[in-house]
Amino acid sequence: MLPRRGHSVAAAFAVIALAGYALFRFREAILTFYFLDDFWVMRDASRVHLDSILNLQELFWFGHAEFCLYRPLTTTVYSFLLQGLFGFDSSGHHAVQLLIFTANVLLVVAIVGRITESMAAAVGAGLLYLLAPGQAVNAFWLSAFTVSGTTVWVLLMLWCWLSLRGWSRVILCTGLQVCGLLASEHAIAAPVLCAIVALIRQEPWRRAMAVLPSAGLVGAYVITKLLYLPTTLVGAGVYRVTFDPLWIVQQLGQYVGSCFNLLTIMQVSATINTAIGAALLVTVPAASWAAFRGSHAARLVAGGVAMFAASLAPVLVLPSHFYDHYICTAALGIVIAVVGGAQLLTRQWRWAVVSLSLSLLVVDLSTGEKAWRDNNVFRLVVGGSGGSASWVAAVQRVNAEHHQPVEVLVPEAGPTRSIFLTGEAHTFLPEMPSRVGFYAPKQAPASPSKNSIVLKSGSRLRPGEALPYWEPRWDWLRRLARSRQEK
Repeated sequence: MLPRRGHSVAAAFAVIALAGYALFRFREAILTFYFLDDFWVMRDASRVHLDSILNLQELFWFGHAEFCLYRPLTTTVYSFLLQGLFGFDSSGHHAVQLLIFTANVLLVVAIVGRITESMAAAVGAGLLYLLAPGQAVNAFWLSAFTVSGTTVWVLLMLWCWLSLRGWSRVILCTGLQVCGLLASEHAIAAPVLCAIVALIRQEPWRRAMAVLPSAGLVGAYVITKLLYLPTTLVGAGVYRVTFDPLWIVQQLGQYVGSCFNLLTIMQVSATINTAIGAALLVTVPAASWAAFRGSHAARLVAGGVAMFAASLAPVLVLPSHFYDHYICTAALGIVIAVVGGAQLLTRQWRWAVVSLSLSLLVVDLSTGEKAWRDNNVFRLVVGGSGGSASWVAAVQRVNAEHHQPVEVLVPEAGPTRSIFLTGEAHTFLPEMPSRVGFYAPKQAPASPSKNSIVLKSGSRLRPGEALPYWEPRWDWLRRLARSRQEK
């Protein structure tokens, strides 16, 4: 009894330490502002007025992207709840996102623990999942919640699939599938993932049939989207689709690189990415054959790789939309495959997984977290949020300095378009002018009207200076999240 109790205490400590490191690793997200799509999502949420229960439907109205990117749970609903809790204090919004991302890490631990019956391997897998360089954007960018927020529902569905039997499994998994589809189209892979887990665990086919209601929902959802999309963004060429096998294989290999910091730092070529993708595809039938002959480890390898590819199915065919943070769900498949590979190589596979994860942690720390800090999208999000803060602060300052209504003119560029044109931030953010106009960049009006103010740049914000709408009551969050630049 004592050894078991000691083992449970050690496992609990390891899980708590992993959660603490997840929060610590990306703590600087709490010090960032809003960026790009964040503004139109906040705009849509700010227009919801729940005067009665009948107005709940407003939370599920089509937003800026209409049905093409219909994701109410991870956009309007999410932002509405955050605004209710924190107003427009960006630190509070990012703190919640960081907590939800950490919940994803813990769900991965729970799922791998159920599949392998090893808490050591589960914690090691959770650390591998956390260390994937592509995860940083999910922690730092509020709009990436369409990915990480969908992952919550998919992982919860997998956990219920592993934990429940009978009608409770059918009902809960179907309900979570509905929530996943309302979060984003990335949830269409969930029934396939449940079926793969059933194959890994060699469940009787009658139990596996519990996935059919979820599969039916996904089928109806996909058909509806396919009927709608040709007339919208896809038809206009915004979301170009390709079924070129070579390109898809290359994309698959590139997403593997987003899961391991060593591959990211090495910046491998397109040829190597294609080779990695091809190796994954070859692995599935080879490992499946070994699994058919009775190898449990091979089932983990084949199932994990299949889960990785299935999770990425919605984005593998989009040649102009490669983003590392799409691995949020798919990384679960990679860590399961790693666990299976460790089982094939050594009897001490549990500690092999832990050793691998700790080795990658050392690489991460010794390189100054280069794998994710040097990522182009990550830099764009962090730098862009700073630029957004400077423009909002500048317009806000103009309004505060004038006692009568004025029109603020700003250059029509990427940041200002997303804030004041698409996002219409001046219509819902407090202490902002009611009118914001635009002029062509580098062509500021020589003689603006009496009630017009021309801004040529945003306000310069010093390191450590409060961002717009930061409230004193959340200063303790920012003290906990103090970045290395402020030390």
